[in-house]
Amino acid sequence: MTTPNIAAAYNGNFMKRVYIGKGTPKRPNSGVDGFLFATFNENQKQPGTEQNFGLYNPVDMKPIYKLF
Repeated sequence: MTTPNIAAAYNGNFMKRVYIGKGTPKRPNSGVDGFLFATFNENQKQPGTEQNFGLYNPVDMKPIYKLF
């Protein structure tokens, strides 16, 4: 089950990895492109892995957690 705290940690670490531009183990000198999975929390989905990965609340458009 995903919580806002877990999503914040995952997305924060992901953004750091992309920003650093360290690459992958196979291509350490290449940049990495990345895309965030969801802009809004999907509160109509059943509780589970995808419900809390959004950056914003779809009702009031307020951020769920600070990413930067």
